[in-house]
Order: sequence, then C-alpha cells, then structure tokens
Amino acid sequence: MSSTLNDLSLRLAGIAGRLLIAAVLTLIAAGSPALVTFIPGIGSLTRLSTSPLGSGPLGVAVMSAVTCVVCAVPTVTALIGLHLLMRTVDRGRRVDLGLRPDRRALAWTAAMVAVAIVILCLTAGVLTLLGLSAPVADPMTALPESARNWVRLPAAISMAFLFAAIPEETIWRGWFYSSAGSTRVAAVLSVLTFTVMHLMSSGGQHGLAQRFVYLIGTIGFATAAMAVREVSGSVWPAIGVHGGMLMAEDLLAHLLGVPRQPSTWVTVGFLWALVGVSVLVWNRWRQRGNGSEASQA
Repeated sequence: MSSTLNDLSLRLAGIAGRLLIAAVLTLIAAGSPALVTFIPGIGSLTRLSTSPLGSGPLGVAVMSAVTCVVCAVPTVTALIGLHLLMRTVDRGRRVDLGLRPDRRALAWTAAMVAVAIVILCLTAGVLTLLGLSAPVADPMTALPESARNWVRLPAAISMAFLFAAIPEETIWRGWFYSSAGSTRVAAVLSVLTFTVMHLMSSGGQHGLAQRFVYLIGTIGFATAAMAVREVSGSVWPAIGVHGGMLMAEDLLAHLLGVPRQPSTWVTVGFLWALVGVSVLVWNRWRQRGNGSEASQA
C-alpha cells in the first residue's frame, strides 16, 4: 500500500513538474521575438513608418520577410527547448511530439483550417441574427492601400502559425501530452492549464469579467485541438485548429463583422467544443464498428 502511494505521489509530482515546465517554455517562446527586435535595425524594418527603405515595393517586401522571420522565433525557441527536455527530463522515455508529417496528418490539418473558416462564418451569422455584429477595423489600415494585399496573407500565416499555433500546440498537445503519458488526465490537464494561461492574453478583453469569458473561446478550441491530436495521432491537426482559427480571424473578421467581444468568444468556444466532441464520438463509433467487424470475421 505504501509503495503504491509513493508511486502515485511520484507520478503526480512528475506531471505537476511537466505542467510547470510547459507553462514556462510557453512564456519564454512567446516573449522571444522581443529579443530579436532589440537587434539594431531589425525593429525599424518591421514598420513602414520607420523603415529606412521607405514604403515602396522594396520596403514592403523587406517588412514582410522580416516580420515572418521574427514571428518564426517562438517556433524555433520552442523546438530547441523541447529538444533539450527530451534529452534531459524525458531521457529513456518514448516521447513523441507528433510532428512527423504524412498524408493523413496533412489531410486532417487542411480539414481543420477549413472548419475554422466555417466556424468564423457561422459565428458571423449568429451575431447578425442576434444583432451583435459590428464593424471591425481592417488590421492592415496602418499600411498604404497598395501594400495591404501583398502583406495580408504572409502576415496572417506567420502570426497565426509560426508565432502562436506551432510553438504552443507542439508544447501542450505534443510534448506535454506525450511526456505525461498520453492519458485522459494528461489531455484534460493540457486543455485546462493552457486555457488558464490565457487569462494573461490580450484578445480585446475589457475588465476582469471579460478575461474569464474570453476563456470560453480558448477552452473550446483547445478541446478540439486535443481531440484531433488524440484521434489522428499527430499534432499537425491541432496546429490546424489553432492556426486556422487565428488566420481566419485576421483575414476575414473585418469583412464579416465579427468583433472581439464576449458574444464572439462564447459562440466560437461552443462551436469548437462541438467539433471536438463530434470528433471523439465519431472515433468511438468507428472503433466499435471495426471491433464488431473483427469479431464477426
């Protein structure tokens, strides 16, 4: 009995330690681009107003390229950190980040990006029906109109995937989930801890109450990300959920009239949670079907 309790205590301590490590690495990765912009000349190149190259085609091209590089720093930071963790904390354990690309994983990823676009459109419809739709400023208004279309897509992709989705999903749905045993407890802790960390994020919240309402959207898409990670066996579909949601917002929210407000976060969270539950139910149904076929054979 004593041995069992000791084993349980050690296991819980290991999971708690991994939660703390994942949280710290997430914060380090998110803050890493700031260090790059301190390099003389780099910061000025990310803004046309301060670029020594001006606002012409060359200035726009360089700004887009430098912005993509800066946004990639969190991904590089996270991957380096995870490599070190797998060689130290996880030494001797089989930990899979789930980053191995294959046709099935990429198909899941593309499907989740498409679902993200559909969810944003459905959210726009719900808000319109409820009379809660509102004009949203184009995030590219600071740029000359001639430069917006050249910058919009690479900026949206780099911010959504390189800056946020790839590092965060690889840490939480990749490393933590696998390192903590790939269990249901690990999945739930991955979603809940990731969600609570977003109390510190800036997504248009005003006041403490809205910070908690904002978490509804976060826990919704995190649930879907965890579900597709578990069912597909790859972290790329989870990246598709996270990155697809952010990219769709950057590219389409101002066209569809989807503002950053509590009703949006609740609607998005509900729809993503519905996607996650549907994926899990479909997988359970598929497994039962395969099991019954095997028994009949």
